[in-house]
Amino acid sequence: MTHQMKLSVGIVTYNNIEIIGDTLNSLVENIPAELAPQIIIYDNASSDGTPECITGLSQKSGKIRLVAGRENLGFGAAHNRILEQVEAPYHMICNPDIIMHPGAAERLLEMLESDERIAVATPKFLNPDGTVQRLNHPHPTIFDLFLRRFAPRFLRERFRERIQRYNMNHMGYDTTYDLDFASGALMACRTEALRDVGGFDPRYFLYFEDADLSRALQARGWRCVFCPEAVVTHQWKREAYTNYRGTIRSLASAFRYFRKWGWQLY
Repeated sequence: MTHQMKLSVGIVTYNNIEIIGDTLNSLVENIPAELAPQIIIYDNASSDGTPECITGLSQKSGKIRLVAGRENLGFGAAHNRILEQVEAPYHMICNPDIIMHPGAAERLLEMLESDERIAVATPKFLNPDGTVQRLNHPHPTIFDLFLRRFAPRFLRERFRERIQRYNMNHMGYDTTYDLDFASGALMACRTEALRDVGGFDPRYFLYFEDADLSRALQARGWRCVFCPEAVVTHQWKREAYTNYRGTIRSLASAFRYFRKWGWQLY
């Protein structure tokens, strides 16, 4: 890896005061100084003190810059605001609930540098207890999403092998391979590729914007690749599964995704 390589990091926040400090500290501590990372945060009009917390952290680190939004634009549209300000050739899209492990950023950037067609490199995501989060997926189908979200237990048991394939268990989480659907929890990206497709589709307020971006990139000839040597911890709340509002937003985004890319039932 060359010392000329430059990186920026983009984070979108919304009422994340309980976790944003740990995330920012892990990024500052575990991304080497020679990469000269700039951390740009777009806050979606948080009301819990998140902007004030970020301002305090930015005073301790010259790497952090806060952009305070006046309204909640949603995940993708806010990240597009960040992308407008990116000058680095590589840009990391990062959730506010990620803990960066030592060496992860270097491994992801090495993957991007290994092939100029790679637009996105994603890490291995771990739960706080150290178990693997199975966030690698093929392109979603309506049946797969139904099995994961709404099917009764007996039906999930009947189609256990299909669920396991949707979670890419047959490929595993210890080898490198191309992904159809790369998780937006953390994406190390080639800035040129993001701009080639216009960033995220802002019509997705939350959920499926990463599936859509992955597909848009691949339609333009870019690759999305899983890099298991890069490891992060993801403090995942799974709000689409645990509250009514998250479920409604997830269903609305799924409808938008299939209307755009085709109603693949099975």
